[in-house]
Amino acid sequence: MMKHFRHSYQNRAWISTCLLGFLLIMVSWSVVAVAADALLEQANALMRAGKANEAYGLLAPREFDQAGDEAYDYLLGIAALDSGHAEKATIALERVLAVNPNFAGARLDMARAFFALGDYARAKREFDSVLSLNPPPEAKATIKQYQTAIEQREEVKKSSLNGYLEIGLGYDSNITAVTNDFTAGVLAAYNIADIQATGNSVLRKSAFMFAGAGLNYTYALDDQLAVFAGLDGRQRDYQQDSPYNAQSVDAHLGLTAVDGPDLYRGSLQVQSYRQNGEIPAAPPAAAPRMDQQSVGINLEWRHMLDAANQVALFGQYNQQRFPDLSVFDLNQQIIGTSWLHNFDGSGKPLLYSGLLLGNDRAINLQANGSNMGRTYEGLVLFGQYSVFSTVDLYTNLDYQWRKDSSPYARSSLIAIGNDQLADLAVGANWHINSLWSARAQILYTHNNSNIALYTFERTESSVVLRREF
Repeated sequence: MMKHFRHSYQNRAWISTCLLGFLLIMVSWSVVAVAADALLEQANALMRAGKANEAYGLLAPREFDQAGDEAYDYLLGIAALDSGHAEKATIALERVLAVNPNFAGARLDMARAFFALGDYARAKREFDSVLSLNPPPEAKATIKQYQTAIEQREEVKKSSLNGYLEIGLGYDSNITAVTNDFTAGVLAAYNIADIQATGNSVLRKSAFMFAGAGLNYTYALDDQLAVFAGLDGRQRDYQQDSPYNAQSVDAHLGLTAVDGPDLYRGSLQVQSYRQNGEIPAAPPAAAPRMDQQSVGINLEWRHMLDAANQVALFGQYNQQRFPDLSVFDLNQQIIGTSWLHNFDGSGKPLLYSGLLLGNDRAINLQANGSNMGRTYEGLVLFGQYSVFSTVDLYTNLDYQWRKDSSPYARSSLIAIGNDQLADLAVGANWHINSLWSARAQILYTHNNSNIALYTFERTESSVVLRREF
């Protein structure tokens, strides 16, 4: 009897131990589940606040324990993608799609991750898969942006020959960009009275006609490298002031390299600008022309963050020479950065912004020992909005702060000249069809200088008809 009692007691003790162990396991699982939920809630809050780096740093250490949980994997994937870890994002999102192939959000983010890695073929397949699931209009608009970006990148890898012809009419209120009162400007700058304007110093206004043509060729060496070359020519003829008719020719040769989301471009550029000039036998006497010859090197790096955002760094070095006015000869260095953003929604809004630093180093001295060098900083803003499928409205602001490098370079009374130059353009492009387009534009230029001789205003309006081929 005692033996049976002991056996029964041992059974009850074993059952109690098992029940206790089971309860402890259930409690542990509950604690883990609560902790996991808290982790996801915290990560979600960080993502909503735009803190993808912090969300990824919170989630990544738990991957060994949490991998396989769909909610965790998806949140880890988008946090990794938005914080610049696209390769990690594909791994997490693959786990999500393995258990839920029709999860459109995960498939869209997988496509974005492939795009960020520069694997455009797989990105295109994933975008097509999302479209087959009939996503909402907002997702379709996003996909369209990515598809357009992929097409643009693929175009870089193709050999092509294209060109254009254009003709136009316009009116220029200040052909040579001079001050309204030259005599007063000379008096304020040099304390010399009654100097009358001649040549390029005379304020002239006139209607004009112009024509332009260009040809560009790209030869793809392989899927990553391409050589490109181009030639552009322009002619402008003024109705009232034919001596200021001008011609320009630009030629360039360069190399493009594409590596995933990165594009590298380097080119050599040669430019020639020629102004007709005064007829020597006619009054006033012939004035020096502002003919210009330049040779330069351009370098650029563009990085596509996603279909809507592209950043860039660029640098330029140019040697500019003025055959008739060697005092203006200079070597120019420019560095800058830019950001291009395509907005979602109707009208396909686009915003471009850029910052630059420049230095024009004069190589010749003036009679007083000064030189015409200067330093400057610049800001560029460009916006575009499509009011119809064939009509784009745009505006462009180019603003520069300029400072003379040499004392008394432009005035015997004012030591250092400071200028603020603003160009504001507004216009509309009408895409008549795939080959023809028309553009109407008004460009207003204002230079405000502490040397009155260099303060001026200029307005130029134009209408252009262009044919691509």
